[in-house]
Amino acid sequence: MSLKNTIKLIFFFLLLSPLGFSQDKKNNPVILVSYATKYKINKSSNYYSKFNSKLFISQTTSIFIDEMLDSSLHINSMDIPSLEKAKKKDNIPNKSHGFNFMVVKDAEKSELSTISEYTNNLFFSYSEIMMEEKNWNIYNDTTTISGLLSYKAETHYAGRSWTAWFSLEIPISDGPYKFSGLPGLIVKLESSDGEYIFKLNEIKKLQSSFIPVQIPQYKIVSKQKYKDMRQSLIDNPLSLFSGNMIVTIEGKELSEDELKNMLRKDLLNKNNIELD
Repeated sequence: MSLKNTIKLIFFFLLLSPLGFSQDKKNNPVILVSYATKYKINKSSNYYSKFNSKLFISQTTSIFIDEMLDSSLHINSMDIPSLEKAKKKDNIPNKSHGFNFMVVKDAEKSELSTISEYTNNLFFSYSEIMMEEKNWNIYNDTTTISGLLSYKAETHYAGRSWTAWFSLEIPISDGPYKFSGLPGLIVKLESSDGEYIFKLNEIKKLQSSFIPVQIPQYKIVSKQKYKDMRQSLIDNPLSLFSGNMIVTIEGKELSEDELKNMLRKDLLNKNNIELD
């Protein structure tokens, strides 16, 4: 069955409200949208990481997460010894080249929360207002993506310009990462520099009415506070480590300043999805 026919079958069995679900919240199944994701990892390299991201959509909430972090959090929730957890996580393909965050959108509050892994298993969360249709420029341009008639929209967010293609055939106002507010699901999203691309590759109805994502424990901060924390880490990347670190490269032991500069260079080289 084609993706388009699968989508039509899913929504035929849903009594659609403006949000795309019936009013009986208990019985509404979760919709899982998968996006083929491609992004440039580092500023100085042309290497692009490729993997699947997941958008779980329930009656009033959605969660965007990549498949690697999703697997890692499920392993963390297992009742098994720490060493076994570490081995399982080591076997997650492409783990270090994925995203270190999830985005939770609350449609009732028009609010989203970014839960980000600041360091290994230490998560912080900050909240923002969800995007609305007024944040977009919508055009009459159309194309067909995954068999779906799609309309063009553009926006500027966090230092990048973005082009989205959304389909009225999927009447859910949501999409990858923090993007939402359009009158249909975003089926393709691309930054103007081509460094971030999300394209719909699957949509299916789950049997559960609950989103099967493990939410980690986290500390709540403001977005500005989180930005300040990240800048402090760039300024002094050794602050995360206790005691003396000995790092040797090609037989040479690095001094503290050399190690600090190396780590700082790596952090500055990361091609974050948000530039400001």
